[in-house]
Amino acid sequence: MAPRSLVASHPRLRLLSLIAAAGLALAPAAAEACAACACGDPTLTTFGAEQPFEGRVRVASLVRAWGYTETTTGAELGELRVDLAAAWSPLDWLTVSALLPLQGRRGFGVTPGMSLGLGDVTLVGRAMLWRDRPFASRWMVEALVGSVLPTAVGRSSGGLDLPVTSPLSLGEGAFSPLAGLSVLTIHGAWSAHASATGALSFGEHAAGPALRTSLFGQRQLWPFLALRLGAEARLDSPGAATAVHASGSPLALFKDLGQGATVRPAHAGHEHPDGSRPLGLLSFAGLDALFSLSTDTQLQVGVRLPLVTLGSDRPWPIVQAGFVADL
Repeated sequence: MAPRSLVASHPRLRLLSLIAAAGLALAPAAAEACAACACGDPTLTTFGAEQPFEGRVRVASLVRAWGYTETTTGAELGELRVDLAAAWSPLDWLTVSALLPLQGRRGFGVTPGMSLGLGDVTLVGRAMLWRDRPFASRWMVEALVGSVLPTAVGRSSGGLDLPVTSPLSLGEGAFSPLAGLSVLTIHGAWSAHASATGALSFGEHAAGPALRTSLFGQRQLWPFLALRLGAEARLDSPGAATAVHASGSPLALFKDLGQGATVRPAHAGHEHPDGSRPLGLLSFAGLDALFSLSTDTQLQVGVRLPLVTLGSDRPWPIVQAGFVADL
């Protein structure tokens, strides 16, 4: 009997053949649904360091606890922040993303109080400048442009609106365009990501130019676990004193200070009582663990330990945990 007539005469064999055909037909769709398959990169990646492909959609959340001590006044401030982020690649060389922070701050010592609310939203576009090959790339160079928007809306525990100069303010109160470059390289289980981003701020209390840098190396230990080790830094340029402050004249400002008001410490855009900003540097060593929860979902936990610091602020260690998913 011919094979074709054999299949036709046995219902079970015909059913198995239909199942096999359906599996082959669905195989490409399953591959497209897997982000690692679509870009040829099986390694676990943090949000913002992934390989783009047309139609990729990624969402993430990051919970971070941090704080600092201002050495000249003894002021202490702690913050719990939740970042909600989403990224979309409409083209295989273009990715647009948005980050929305939800923040809670608490002051200690000479700056008691608490604030809750929405922080400054960040919008970023990333464009692929060069990659060594279109699929399973080993080297990629991207340019990014974007802005931090003055969207912070927060109130103190007493229900009062917070001025930008308050240590409990949840934003910088300035429009800050961003521009930078990043490099991603992948070689088997090893990968590295480096970035440098410059920022300019515009507004009454705008900080001077700032530079943010990061360098991380990663080792994929197992399909479900990767470790990242590296460093992050932010350098803020100094700014000159201003003749008139938001509170009025300098004499009025010092009068306010004498009544117990406290301005924000001088780092990352925080100014001194006379409106000046000294050169500031914050740098951290970072260690992250990335766990694969299922296909296209992962959990990230990490710490940041202070390294070199310039200025009057002494940052505390940072603890963070996040979730990333491809849709």
